[in-house]
Amino acid sequence: MKKHFILSLMAFFCCLYASARCYYGSPYTFTQPDGDSISVRLFGDDLFIHAESEDGYTLVKDPDDGFICYALVSADSSEYASSGIKYRGGDAPNAVSMIVGRHVRISSEAVAKKKEAVKSTLGLHDKSDEPQLRAATVLPDTVYGVTVLIDFPDCKFPHSVERLNKFLNGKGSICGNAKSIKEYFQWISNGKLTYINLLPKKPYTAPREKSYYAPEDAKDYTVNRLLPVVSDALNSLSKWTDGFDLTDLSVKNGRYYAVNIFYAGDCKNSWGTGLWPHKSYMSFSTNKDSRINRWSFLDNGQPYQLSSCGSDLEMETFVHESFHLILDAPDFYSYDEHHDNNAENFNVADGFHTSSRKNPPIPNPYILDNVGWLEDKIVLNDLKKGTRVNLSYGPGNVAVYYGNVDGNPMTERYYLEVRSFYYQKNWYGAISTVDKPGIFIWHVNERGDNTYKDKPELLDCRPASEENPFWSETSPSNVFFDNSHPSAKWSNGENSGIYLCNFSKAGLKMSFCYGICADDADNVGDGGDDDGEPYNILEPLGLVNRDSLPCGTVGKEYYAKLDAFGGDGAYFIKWKEHLPDGLTLNENLEIVGTPHFAGEKMLKFFVCDGAGSKTEVWLKITIHDKTAVDDVLAESATSTVSYVEDEFLLTSTQNDINCTVYSMNGMKVDEFWLDGGTRRFGADYPAGIYILTVGSSKMKIVKY
Repeated sequence: MKKHFILSLMAFFCCLYASARCYYGSPYTFTQPDGDSISVRLFGDDLFIHAESEDGYTLVKDPDDGFICYALVSADSSEYASSGIKYRGGDAPNAVSMIVGRHVRISSEAVAKKKEAVKSTLGLHDKSDEPQLRAATVLPDTVYGVTVLIDFPDCKFPHSVERLNKFLNGKGSICGNAKSIKEYFQWISNGKLTYINLLPKKPYTAPREKSYYAPEDAKDYTVNRLLPVVSDALNSLSKWTDGFDLTDLSVKNGRYYAVNIFYAGDCKNSWGTGLWPHKSYMSFSTNKDSRINRWSFLDNGQPYQLSSCGSDLEMETFVHESFHLILDAPDFYSYDEHHDNNAENFNVADGFHTSSRKNPPIPNPYILDNVGWLEDKIVLNDLKKGTRVNLSYGPGNVAVYYGNVDGNPMTERYYLEVRSFYYQKNWYGAISTVDKPGIFIWHVNERGDNTYKDKPELLDCRPASEENPFWSETSPSNVFFDNSHPSAKWSNGENSGIYLCNFSKAGLKMSFCYGICADDADNVGDGGDDDGEPYNILEPLGLVNRDSLPCGTVGKEYYAKLDAFGGDGAYFIKWKEHLPDGLTLNENLEIVGTPHFAGEKMLKFFVCDGAGSKTEVWLKITIHDKTAVDDVLAESATSTVSYVEDEFLLTSTQNDINCTVYSMNGMKVDEFWLDGGTRRFGADYPAGIYILTVGSSKMKIVKY
């Protein structure tokens, strides 16, 4: 077997959470200056973290006395300020609830500025070598890492080197972890990767006490005080004392694969300060390894991760960071706190942020496929329509459907696999697990990026319902195709052509039909029954208008039509959320009446047919206050737009100028030339919000 060596000072996290990961209401215990122990919940990432009490009130560390207190937000929303009311756990006192609400936040612009400041402190900057997955053929069969241990004159490790070696390289469970780090990577790679971490014979002792490197009153990260010690520890490794040295370690692009720092004792700092766990880059040079270009490290080019070693051992973050450091795998949560990334709620890939800190699940199939660990995947495109596909829970048991989008084959695809549980958010935003198996449908768009809102999602899911991402025979959405909800269309709106149905009962062994299976139901098939009569093949039940309903106005007559399709045609609605007061649904699936009150409401209901089929639907309806609908809808320096008999009237001081109307998603709706200073338009527009451009002016207009 070919053997290579990697420096992976992989800091296994004990009680803390790593950098390059997201906090979703993650629980953490702090000690107040008077010794009182309190539990908080953390939100954000290693660049900026918000903290909340157990009942949802934002917290901040008081700069004067060091106590964690309930927070206020400055008038310009740029800073948190201490209320002076100390947090003692439990429900907030009345003195807090009377002056501030739950979940208050500084502005997103302020968060962005603070993140940039932290990047500067940590030496983070734009890297030319952004993480890219590579084929498994370039990975060595065996990867050797090293875990460097740093202790202090006044703070020593709570675990022996032998115990840590078992955690990294042993067999079976230790400290409640499901398996060792080595066994985990052998499991998920189906034996294609053996990952062994070397340990020095003893920790390297820093020259000064721990409080110097991690002062409890730190306002920023103080890791730069510790990094020279790490550099000395690396250069002190020798075959004579430790059994290995730097020459045994693999490199890429003139760098060691990873440098991860594991220091003794708990982290006593407030979140995001001192030696709070994180991932960053460090300067490092050595004269002991000719393979390393020492000058390349003067630009903070060596990646590292840092965490503390308390009384417990947990494997989750070690696994998480290994995917970044060994496989160059990307993150799948948002860095800019956008909330339209539905996959981050369901433990996408390496986001191990819930109760499985000692038993990380299988990474998503996108990562495993790109590193060559899905050799036995089932390619649905190669199967005959009507084939029943069987899947079992476990690494590598995946079906995939490839697409040809915009002339680029395989830029988008769907993966299907059995998962044993899923994640959901509770009322305060924290993630909890639901132990219920089912088939997960992943969607991959190679041109996307989950981390930033201005890009499409690289990886998301197609949930069976709003509450449950898993598909089975009992899920409300029982067929997945181009007109289903959720839709199987590609990101650009093209049909994918995939058709999945007849999902089996939920379990760790499941099946589904690719195309319509002939042997699954009396009225579903592609042949005939025992009497030679053809099956009655019914199109799956659905609703054409799956977006928001037309807006209405208080006191004005309202009309909307629900256009069902599929099934046997005998459509009716079962309501879970009733219509706004004054509106009713007639037998023709028409919403009519005159709304009484303004507001916005999500309507949850089932579209049903006479054959017993039903499909869950969510639609938003907005009713505007009649006093808010003025004759003048919009105006600019040169133009005004008003309502005239359900159409728009544009009046402008300009003449002979081009005008264009766009929908909110950027689609061109109309284009015309303004002639004579006035123009009527929009009589045939559906209700909604539009953007009107008159020359260089832009105005938002609303059709009710």
